[in-house]
Amino acid sequence: SKSSSNLLSSSSSSPSAYDVITWSCPANPSLKLNPRTLRPERPLPEGTNYTLAISGRALTALKMLHNATNNNNNNSMNADGAASAAASSATASADNSETGRLLHRVMVGASVFARVSPSQKALLVEEYANLGFCVGFCGDGANDCGALKAARVGLSLSSAEASIAAPFTSKFNSIFSVATLIREGRCALV
Repeated sequence: SKSSSNLLSSSSSSPSAYDVITWSCPANPSLKLNPRTLRPERPLPEGTNYTLAISGRALTALKMLHNATNNNNNNSMNADGAASAAASSATASADNSETGRLLHRVMVGASVFARVSPSQKALLVEEYANLGFCVGFCGDGANDCGALKAARVGLSLSSAEASIAAPFTSKFNSIFSVATLIREGRCALV
């Protein structure tokens, strides 16, 4: 694709899900996405595709806005995006609010999550699980431990810190270990 869309966060005096976040292409800022549909506001140039990308900081801002607009004080987050211990079970999938619908569209439509902190990785896994997905996470370091624990299937590609948090540890530092885990896991179900 010739260009990709990127998510940039900005502040607003009136917190609306559609006002707080600006959706634009980093290579061509005049190309913007409609904040309600996450589709291009105007036709893209011939042969141009787009991919929805979001930074961990923007995802945290969206989640915090979602929590604030739903008056959900028990589900507060810190600056890194970590949910509090008293997080409620309210999910974006069951939430028909403006911010809930936007959060759902972002989670389902995003292909790239960039500059994501360890706590934001865990948040991503939890949000996908809240949407009803069976979530697998593959990690290789201590910064992946929270997401490895939160995932239904956690695979550590390291025998170091991450292997303690993950139910599965590979002897080989390769993404091909996921295919082996799927094959062997299916054999166990027979």
